Amino acid sequence: MGCTMILVDSETGVNYLYVSDGGGGGVTPLLDREGKVVVTPVSHTVKGPEL
Repeated sequence: MGCTMILVDSETGVNYLYVSDGGGGGVTPLLDREGKVVVTPVSHTVKGPEL
C-alpha cells in the first residue's frame, strides 16, 4: 500500500512531495508551474508544548 503526502518544513515553509509505494519512497521539493519551490508562510507562534 502506498501513500502521497505534502510535507511542510516548519522553519522554512518549503513544501515537499513525499511518495511511498510500500517498498520504498522518496522526497522532493514541490515545484509550481514555473519551476519555483512552493513555500507556505510559516507562523512562529507555538501552538502546543515545545519539544
